[in-house]
Amino acid sequence: MSNPQVVERIRQVMKQFGLNQSQMAIKTNIKQPNLSAILNLKRPCDDAILNKIVISLDIDKDWLLTGEGEMLRNQTLNISPMNTVKDRLKAYIKSQGLKTRSFEISIGASNGYVNGLVNTIGPKYLNKILEIYPNLNREWLLFGEGNMLLSDVEKMRDLEEETAVINFSDGVPYYDEDFVLGFSEIGFPFAEKPSFLVRMPKYQNATLWCNATGDSMVPEINSGDVVALQLVEDHSFLVYGDVYAIMTTNGLRTIKRLGKSSEAGCYRLIPTNQSYEDQDIPKDKILRVFRVLGNLHTF
Repeated sequence: MSNPQVVERIRQVMKQFGLNQSQMAIKTNIKQPNLSAILNLKRPCDDAILNKIVISLDIDKDWLLTGEGEMLRNQTLNISPMNTVKDRLKAYIKSQGLKTRSFEISIGASNGYVNGLVNTIGPKYLNKILEIYPNLNREWLLFGEGNMLLSDVEKMRDLEEETAVINFSDGVPYYDEDFVLGFSEIGFPFAEKPSFLVRMPKYQNATLWCNATGDSMVPEINSGDVVALQLVEDHSFLVYGDVYAIMTTNGLRTIKRLGKSSEAGCYRLIPTNQSYEDQDIPKDKILRVFRVLGNLHTF
């Protein structure tokens, strides 16, 4: 049986470090579906999971199990000003000799955006920040890992991770077909033979690449982008907040962020573009699901 008290303390740990479920899963090397099931009391938190949390975040195991003592084994972390994304971003801004408002203007954000950050930075502004400030270490900003600033070697390695190489012998298949951002009736499967293969370390776990059309996910995914999709073999459980490409039993395709529906047996499909409305989709109408790993403007 799940222990609600232990689960509540795990949530406290996530809050302390400013981590959402996805970030917590990456930080602790726990599979995200397993972590979500634990947090929702659908799966027991065994000793192996506890040890991953303890080791990854330097948490006191006795506190995690019983609530006695202090959360952090090294209490200097408890007063560190670098525990959250907001704190790290403000530290970077200061290190570059910038005013917070000047930084906000440079990325096209409204006044107060930085101070209003809660747990993480949305993809729109994250991509803009990393584009304008290439010396900023993404992993440090989001998770506190590594150094604040990238060395020349690290910049080159990141560039290699971000570079797509087209060939015909090695890589992930690219199909010159559309996976629309809004619902559209397009058949499945994809063409029998891909147009070419794409080798890109960042998305080496993708199942396929294809085109995205439509405006419902702008500016996160633009019409004409190519998207890296990873087939979800078992879609009986999907993570809220992630972006998925969904095929329905009546031959429709759409790419949307997944949310919790107020209707039983449904998911809420959430567009990034606020000109479009949310939609509910019955779970039993979902035929295939792909996780959207990322997107490129072009090859």
